[in-house]
Amino acid sequence: MKILTVHNLYQQPGGEDSVFLAETNLLRDAGHDVETLQVSNDEIVGFLAKSGAALSAVYNWRTRKILTDRLEKEKFDILHAHNFFPKLSPSIFDAARSAGVASVLTLHNFRLTCAAGTLFRNGAVCQQCLHKPAFPAVTNRCYRGSLAGSASVAAMIQIHKAVTWRRKVDRFIALSSFAIEVFSHAGIPRERIRVKPNFVPDCATPEMMISGDANGRRQHRNGFVFVGRLSPEKGCDTLIEAWRGIEAPLTLIGDGPELDTLRASAPANVTFAGRQSAPSVKRAMENARAVIVPSRWYETFGLVAVEAMMNGTPVIASRIGALPDIVEHEVTGLLVEPGDVAGLRHAILRLAHDCDAIRSMGAAGRLRYEARYTPHRNIDMLEHIYAEAIASRDSDAS
Repeated sequence: MKILTVHNLYQQPGGEDSVFLAETNLLRDAGHDVETLQVSNDEIVGFLAKSGAALSAVYNWRTRKILTDRLEKEKFDILHAHNFFPKLSPSIFDAARSAGVASVLTLHNFRLTCAAGTLFRNGAVCQQCLHKPAFPAVTNRCYRGSLAGSASVAAMIQIHKAVTWRRKVDRFIALSSFAIEVFSHAGIPRERIRVKPNFVPDCATPEMMISGDANGRRQHRNGFVFVGRLSPEKGCDTLIEAWRGIEAPLTLIGDGPELDTLRASAPANVTFAGRQSAPSVKRAMENARAVIVPSRWYETFGLVAVEAMMNGTPVIASRIGALPDIVEHEVTGLLVEPGDVAGLRHAILRLAHDCDAIRSMGAAGRLRYEARYTPHRNIDMLEHIYAEAIASRDSDAS
């Protein structure tokens, strides 16, 4: 197939940017003809630029024309968008429809129903705009604390909920079954949503594979690891509180707005490692007794959990969002209620002392990774979704 992958890059590179690049390369490796359209938010600096971006986020006529011309000229089969906000806008789907090109949108976040994109506000899950018009987003200034910006995003949500999402996107990709429930409640046609999780390349070293468990190496794993942004929704304050009285070391890999606050309240056996290279993160996961994901918001996926499972490492995670879709309690790890300090401490203490559980959960996680989250499995699912989108577009055209 000839495919155009589309993405609005973030000013601070994150998981969505990485998935866009990884999936684009995956398609090329599978023999597809893939081109990209990328724009960056780095240019949005100053009042005028921000005001223009806010207006174009609702509908960018210039992008529609440029993209329509390109799609018609180069005869693409699929337009696959990862992030259209704010510079591209949903106008890209009108461009695809005008050119007769099937369209797919990956739902990496909750922007289609939440101005913040997170369904999280004031330290807790927020669903005020999920079942009704997004007016609370304006009064609460949910988009970066800006009244004007929040009004613009709320307008985008309402305008395109009525028409674009119902009629103009051939297939949506949700990253978990949990996400399907959220988006269908928000008005996205359930029959057009397909689950396709993100994938993780298989980077497990031979000595950390399942066959290596028999030599007892996993008994020498030491300490626990958190990997992610140090921000309120990630639940690191709960993790630090749970660590009081635990003798095992904890390493937090990542940076974010809560770094200074967390560091000031952390016990002496907690290390803040900052941002690390991918090989360093991998080594930390390999050597940990478990990777901890204490989120208190609706994770649309849990890439860190899958990376841990690829390395044969158990996961302790919050029972919220997509995480229970990935981590099976007592099989590939342990699930605790979000924000439950005592429950999290109990799970940590269990894996601090139970080497048999570490071995069995790590082995089960590795098998789960091989069954669901490899590049090979992912390309099969992606190609099937593309075929459905093309068939849907052909049916609508006839």
